Amino acid sequence: MNENHRQALVVKFRHIDDLLNQVRQILVPDSASLFTNYTADASPEQHKIIEDHLLKLRETMNRIMTELNLPPPSPVCGALWAVQIRTNDAKLALAGLEAKQMIGYGPLSEQDIKVFGEISAELGVTLEQLELYLASEPAN
Repeated sequence: MNENHRQALVVKFRHIDDLLNQVRQILVPDSASLFTNYTADASPEQHKIIEDHLLKLRETMNRIMTELNLPPPSPVCGALWAVQIRTNDAKLALAGLEAKQMIGYGPLSEQDIKVFGEISAELGVTLEQLELYLASEPAN
């Protein structure tokens, strides 16, 4: 197995691991989220069996990587940086709620314009506070 094969294997394992993380998130949705795509319909027994299979998959990938002397890839970036990026993405999404953007969905009354302005302002303040906090915190 050449170096390209080894790198491809690690990349594929990382992708599988990401998919397994998504499976866990589907089974155990974030209780703080306002929106969910899935009904929590797995019984405790089903949940346990699925978790056991996820663990076995990860253990198998870890064993294979150890046997092939393949180190796991280094993290891509720090968690705080990733939070800053997602916060910035949320600000961009919030900009789509401004009246000048929402008018693309149809005419707005003066009251509608006011409501969208209030929504944008209220959420914007909290996002701005989060951004200021993140900017002031040194990375570990």
